[in-house]
Amino acid sequence: MSFKLEIKQRQDKEPIIYLFGELDIYESTNFKIKVLDEVEKYTGDLYLDFTNLDYIDSTGLGELIAILKDLKEDGREVYLIGVNERIRKLFKITQLEEMFKFIGAEDVREN
Repeated sequence: MSFKLEIKQRQDKEPIIYLFGELDIYESTNFKIKVLDEVEKYTGDLYLDFTNLDYIDSTGLGELIAILKDLKEDGREVYLIGVNERIRKLFKITQLEEMFKFIGAEDVREN
C-alpha cells in the first residue's frame, strides 16, 4: 500500500494529520514538506494519527525527528496517536520513544 496523508480540521483545536500505508524513503520528504506546511498555519501542537500506518522506515523516522526538532524550537509537542505495537517497538529499539508523546485514539476528541 502506498503512503497518503489526510488533514482533518477540528473546531477550536489543532488539526489531526492521518497517515496511511507505508512511510518510506520514497515518501518521507514529501511527508515532511506537507506536515511543515500545515503546522505553519497554527501555533499549537502537532497530532499525527498512526492508526492506519502500516510501516515506517529509518528515513521516515528521520523526517519525523526533523519535524519534532522544528516544533520543539517553538515550544510545541508532537503527539503520535494509535501507534501499533510493531511501530512502537521500532521507536523503543531506536531509543526515540522518549522524544514523542504517545496517546490513544480515545484521548483525542474530534469535532
